Amino acid sequence: MQSVINFQDYREFMRQWFAENKRRHSLTWRDFAHRAGYASPVFLKLVSEGRSSLRGNGVERVAQAMGLEGFEKAYF
Repeated sequence: MQSVINFQDYREFMRQWFAENKRRHSLTWRDFAHRAGYASPVFLKLVSEGRSSLRGNGVERVAQAMGLEGFEKAYF
């Protein structure tokens, strides 16, 4: 998986990150949303498709759910 700093669109990074984790670990959108603290199982899918946006502490929660730390977390 490429580093987040290789992306200018956070949605594209989310889609690629999810696809990689789905392939490797059978991750579902429901699992990803749960990790990030969202009740809606499809919210992050909608974000990745550009049909919704991350706001406020949502960015922090999603970055943490993806395991981003330090500079990569700040970049995201």
